[in-house]
Amino acid sequence: MPHHHFDGKPIRDFVPTLVERMAREQLRAPKTGPSPQQRRTIASRLASGLHRATGRA
Repeated sequence: MPHHHFDGKPIRDFVPTLVERMAREQLRAPKTGPSPQQRRTIASRLASGLHRATGRA
């Protein structure tokens, strides 16, 4: 759904979908996997998004 068709649902309703999508993309990545720095960045982004969506740490 394009961003300009906002349906009124809070972003927290979409967090599981976004996390699943990120996980799927990571699984498709080369078998070498992300570097430790990339893992920290990914974890930080996921935690930040979850915190913004739910208001909880």
